[in-house]
Amino acid sequence: MKKIFPTILFLFFLTALFTIPTIQEKNTLRTNLEIQKEEITNHQIYLLNKEDYLTEVDVYIPKEKEIENLIEYLKVENTTSNWKGYLPKDLKIIDYEIKENLLKINFSKELETIPKKYLSGLIHSLLKLDQVEEIELLVESNLLKGYEKRFNKTFPINEIYERTTRRNPEKMVIYYMSDLEEKSLVPVTKYINPTSKNKIEVILEELKTSIPEGLISLIPEKLELLDYEVENDMVILNWNQELEKDKENEKFLLKEISSSLFQNMEITSILYKVDGHLLKIDTKSKI
Repeated sequence: MKKIFPTILFLFFLTALFTIPTIQEKNTLRTNLEIQKEEITNHQIYLLNKEDYLTEVDVYIPKEKEIENLIEYLKVENTTSNWKGYLPKDLKIIDYEIKENLLKINFSKELETIPKKYLSGLIHSLLKLDQVEEIELLVESNLLKGYEKRFNKTFPINEIYERTTRRNPEKMVIYYMSDLEEKSLVPVTKYINPTSKNKIEVILEELKTSIPEGLISLIPEKLELLDYEVENDMVILNWNQELEKDKENEKFLLKEISSSLFQNMEITSILYKVDGHLLKIDTKSKI
C-alpha cells in the first residue's frame, strides 16, 4: 500500500498539470495551430477591426513555414467576431528568401488586385518578422507595378489626410487604441503641418487632441509633461501624478506613448518619471 500511494499521487499531479487552462489576453487570436506538436512563436500582425482600421493583433504561428502561415492569417476567410483578414483567398506564395534583412517574396498574380490599404497591412505584418527590415514584393518574378522597389516601416498604414494640411507636411505615425475593451494598438499615418515644436510635443498633442473617428486615446485630460530630455538614444519624460491615477489602463497608456515615440524618433529607450521619481523604462525591443 505504501508503494501504491506515491504512484497514485504522481499520476494525479500529471493529470492536474495538463488540464489547467491557459490564460490569454483578449487581443490574441488562438487557433488549432497552437495544439500542433511543433515549435510555435508569437507574432504581431495587422488585421481589420470593426471600424475597418488595420490593428495590431498577436497570433501564434508554427516556426516551420512561418511566412506561409502568416499569410494565411491575413486572408479574407480568417474572420472572427473582432477581426477580419483582407488578402485574396487564392493568393499564393511562389518562393521567397531573406538575405541581409531584405525579404524578397514572390506572389501569384492575385497580389496585383490588392488595394494600397490592404497592401500596407501585408507589408507591416511581414516587417514584424525577425531579421526583416525591408521587403521586395514580386508578382510572378516581376516587381509589383506602381510602387517603389522596396518597402520599409515608412510605408503608410491607416493613412489619414486632413483638410487643414498645408504644403510640405511631416509624415508621422501615431498609435491610438481600438477601444476600451480590446485595447489593441492602431497605427495611423498622419501628415502634420510644419511647426517649431519639438517632435515629442507634437506627438503628445496628436495623442491628446487629434483622435481619429472610431479610435480612442488613453491620455488623461489633466496629464501634463512637466519636462523632458533627449540624451543620445534615450528620452526622459517627467510627468505629473495623473500618469499613475488609472492603474488599470496605465500599461496601455504607456504603450501608446512609447510606440508613437519609437516609430518617429531614432531612440532605443524611454525613461518615465512622475514628479522626478522613476516609474518605468521602456526599450524598443519590448514594444
